[in-house]
Amino acid sequence: MVCVSLFQGHMQSDDDGVVAHMQSGFQEVERFLDNSVEDITGYVKGEFDTISSSVLKKVNESGQSAVDDALDLLNATSLLNEARSVSKEALAIKSDLDNAVITLQELQNETEDLSKRLETIQKDVESVCTGAEPCPGYKPEDYSVKSNFTNLKTLEDEANKVAKSLNMSKYVDQAEQSIDEAKTKATESIKGETDKANKAINDVKQDIDKGLKDLNTQKDDASKDLQRFRGDLDDAKGDVKEYSDYVYYAGLGIFCVMLLIILLYYVGVLYGLCGERPGHGAPCCNTGTGANFLMAGVAFTFMFTWLLMVICTLLFLIGGPAYTEVCRYFDGHDPSKFQVFDDALTKGLDISNFYKNAPPDLSLVKTLQDCQKNEALFSALNLDYIVDLDEILDIKDLENEIDELKDKTVDISDVDILNPELEKDLQSLADSGLENIPFQSYFEQLNKELTSAPLEDLATNLDGLAQDKTGQQRATLEKSAADLRSLETSHVVPISNKMIRLNNTMKELQKNSNIKDPLNQLIKHMNESQTKFNSEKDALVKKEISELADSINKETNSSVEEVKREIRTDRARCSSLSNALYTVSDSVCILVLRPLNGFWFSLGWCLIFCIPCLIFAVLLASQYRREHQYVKEFEDPNYLMYGGPNPDTIPLTRIMEEQRFHGRGGPVPSGAGYGGHHGYPYPGESNPGYSHDPYRATPPPPYEDHSKYHRYQGQHHDLAAEYPGLYDQPGHLARPQLPAPGSSGSHSYAYPY
Repeated sequence: MVCVSLFQGHMQSDDDGVVAHMQSGFQEVERFLDNSVEDITGYVKGEFDTISSSVLKKVNESGQSAVDDALDLLNATSLLNEARSVSKEALAIKSDLDNAVITLQELQNETEDLSKRLETIQKDVESVCTGAEPCPGYKPEDYSVKSNFTNLKTLEDEANKVAKSLNMSKYVDQAEQSIDEAKTKATESIKGETDKANKAINDVKQDIDKGLKDLNTQKDDASKDLQRFRGDLDDAKGDVKEYSDYVYYAGLGIFCVMLLIILLYYVGVLYGLCGERPGHGAPCCNTGTGANFLMAGVAFTFMFTWLLMVICTLLFLIGGPAYTEVCRYFDGHDPSKFQVFDDALTKGLDISNFYKNAPPDLSLVKTLQDCQKNEALFSALNLDYIVDLDEILDIKDLENEIDELKDKTVDISDVDILNPELEKDLQSLADSGLENIPFQSYFEQLNKELTSAPLEDLATNLDGLAQDKTGQQRATLEKSAADLRSLETSHVVPISNKMIRLNNTMKELQKNSNIKDPLNQLIKHMNESQTKFNSEKDALVKKEISELADSINKETNSSVEEVKREIRTDRARCSSLSNALYTVSDSVCILVLRPLNGFWFSLGWCLIFCIPCLIFAVLLASQYRREHQYVKEFEDPNYLMYGGPNPDTIPLTRIMEEQRFHGRGGPVPSGAGYGGHHGYPYPGESNPGYSHDPYRATPPPPYEDHSKYHRYQGQHHDLAAEYPGLYDQPGHLARPQLPAPGSSGSHSYAYPY
């Protein structure tokens, strides 16, 4: 009964959820369609836009690219780039040479002036220190300049030669302009073919857009059907709710009937176990009442079990086969349970309506397993046999148009990679004589100390000597020390900085000093490239265009194949479809059939257990009731004994005190007596016969008070002595065989009180 109640309540609680679960499943399918189509559309359009843009650019620039590739093949482009780099180096060399010329001139002048000033100071000190008292620490050679820049070669000639090549960059620009004119001419030569290729690309793009538009239209139609179906489910909610209420109340009624029967059995057993025996003075809740409850339960069981059996059978016929033949395949969400349908799909079902060619590995189990693994829908459903991606993404027309570029003859003008002016400038730079600069002589003078001794040390020494002198000598030494410190600031420091700067400049010039041979090689290679290109330009450009067309087709095919692979393996992953399928199946199998099957299963067990309940109820009822042993002489007395002219006794009646007042203490009817006739006097001479009067107010008098005969044990005496032949008369009963006094017989009477 507990199971019946639980499943019945579960059925009611899930009625509203069935429609909602089914709607959620169909909504999941709708959402999957929207997201998948949007994903595929966005991906295909984005990828094809990228592919088409790249192809269009390469096709439109194929003429220029062919000329560039031809020039690259001859290293012409790299040679021009090298010439441009040389032009920049020429500017740097010219700047370094100018700086070197100016700095060298300044150093020559300043060191000469410094040397003269040191010589004057040395003479003044010499005049003091050559007397009778020599000056310790004084050395005349310390007052001289060690670096000598007067003998270094000036770089004016080299600077003038390099200056003649400073227009080199202009001539490089002219060469590149000549190449650009050739590119333009090549582009114009193949313009017709590039226009056709552009049209083919646009046609492919339009076909793809049309296919994607059709896909979106089919998706919208499917979404509308799903929305319409979900709307029908919304409309059916009211009816489902109404009929579910009917089912609920019917189940509640069945539950109440079963509960009533069980309650009757339970109360009957409870009274039988705890109640007193029935009889005089027993309360109402006695074992006899329990027997009545048990028999009432038996009666209700016979009244309703046939109907419950019919209901249980009907529910079994509905829920049992539905679950075993349908829902068991969805139980546990295990796709392998659909293995039995694979043969039907491949053999019993004509799949030509869905597939142009039957897939060799078509399997419902594999499809569901792939979707559970979140594989792409295209591969899970073998859509290659329905949707031909090769046909939709066909770019053969584009390939043919691009291949036509191979057969086009390209006519371009000659190019001047090395014009005479550029060659002249390069040769001037090569002949500038940078390699003849005496860099070693420069570095020898620049790396020397400027003076023979630090001027600050000389000044300090003079200050010390002045301390030992007086008068004019002291003044001369102090003045010489001050002049040395002044020269340190005004001449030595600036000259040292210029020496450092000139040293760095000479290092840069030394790096570029060996340019003659590389420049001569550059001039030679540029002449060779120019000559070969102008002599073979048509064949070279046509070859490069052919290779470029093959490259474009190869790249396009590779990109399209990547799009196909992406759609087949990575796009529109179908785990949502698997979830939606099992959501809808769970709505029916779990939310509806499980409670239904649980209800009839529990109800069936209740009915089965009713059988032992019936047996035990009947057996217990017979035990709970009061029974009296049947005695014929007492229950069916002899008329001659009790109703003759001289009765020996009056009939004994069963006194039922509880009925004297109609069971509830009501008044006794007026004139009611003990006998069958109201007002019959106890000591009378006649007795109308045995009669039971439940309304007697007082018990009968003792037997010996009104009997003419002596009392015998057992309440009877032998009448044969008074009435001979009494038992021998025909029509009378045989004489009863009364037991002897003090013995027990089978006809003893059990008194009711």
